[in-house]
Amino acid sequence: MKKLVIYATIMLICAGIAVAYYLSGIAVNSPASVTNDSQNAANDSVVQDVEIPVSPKDCENASQRDFCLDDAAEMNNNISACYGIADPDVRVFCTARISLNETLCAQVSDEGLKKACIESILLKLAWGSGNQ
Repeated sequence: MKKLVIYATIMLICAGIAVAYYLSGIAVNSPASVTNDSQNAANDSVVQDVEIPVSPKDCENASQRDFCLDDAAEMNNNISACYGIADPDVRVFCTARISLNETLCAQVSDEGLKKACIESILLKLAWGSGNQ
């Protein structure tokens, strides 16, 4: 069971990072769309700079502070950390995922984030990794 919880946590972190990349417009190009080595190098540096936040303090200088706070809040199962998120959509996304309240996801205006919110909660419930 402990391995399942660890696996679920890792998957949720990956989902949070994917959502952050989606909303920030940063995406790693597929090999077919890479036009030169400098573009490829720039994309590699973006991927290598991603770190998993352990606490809200880790997010002080983060370029995607709101999503960083969301990840830190979820890692610590600390819904209070969600309240420091400036973007209302990300704040609701954070509180919904920690509380496992799928109905809160409907308040998210960005359709991609709304879908990620619902999917994240459904995965957590399926894995049995709720607020225990």
